[in-house]
Amino acid sequence: NWCSYYQKADLSRQRSDWERITILWEEAQANKKGPENGFEYIPFIEGYAHMQDWAQVKKLTKASNKVSLGMYHILCPTLERVEETTPISGERDATIEDLRDYLKCQ
Repeated sequence: NWCSYYQKADLSRQRSDWERITILWEEAQANKKGPENGFEYIPFIEGYAHMQDWAQVKKLTKASNKVSLGMYHILCPTLERVEETTPISGERDATIEDLRDYLKCQ
């Protein structure tokens, strides 16, 4: 079930096993499983960020924000963490800036 994917992804995030997180997301999608709460997107957003798949980061961040109200309280700090822990690139910076605008981060 979805909880299993989420729990494995969260544990993989603690271990910085970013590739495993993206594999879990793809597997869950193939099995038609997905988050029911915006918070459950966070390990996947971070996983894709560390794999430098910025299109997926944008897609998952926006989906998270639509699933649950007030997600900017969690997503804005997540974007800060991503910015601090991923390699600098124009694509990364543009994606983070776009998402900060979208979420109205302060």
